Amino acid sequence: MLDKEYITNRITTANDLQLVELLYEGLMEYIEEGKTALNNKNEIDFNYNMTKVRDILAELFATLQGDSEITNNLRSIYLFINRLITAGAIHKDPVRLDEALKVVSPLFDAWQQLSSEELGHQQGPAVVTGYTYGKGQLNDYVVKEEKWEKA
Repeated sequence: MLDKEYITNRITTANDLQLVELLYEGLMEYIEEGKTALNNKNEIDFNYNMTKVRDILAELFATLQGDSEITNNLRSIYLFINRLITAGAIHKDPVRLDEALKVVSPLFDAWQQLSSEELGHQQGPAVVTGYTYGKGQLNDYVVKEEKWEKA
């Protein structure tokens, strides 16, 4: 599991493409954690992770707008992933979860490429102050090599 402060910083400084990228990243992480819980015969953790996977899929569905070919294709892919996850959860089948990962992984890679291209179009390093703060402090973040780093 990634550090909570790191995730919070990524979310608060992300553009729309990066937010979708984060959803895919979380989706893959929870599927992997679900597989681990399944292998360890930890049903509580398995169910928790599968719930998180479904929550993220619901959010990905919510990002789809309109009736374009791309939107319809993504909707079909998300439905397919949901069927794989549901079958994997019901039958406690890690193979179905692996199949879901094989579908999600190229989507994640594509969104990651899109968001890095978008980031590359920005002029100069992006510096953000004040979006995230702790008690008595403001944090500065700078884009370095396509990642936000604390200044």
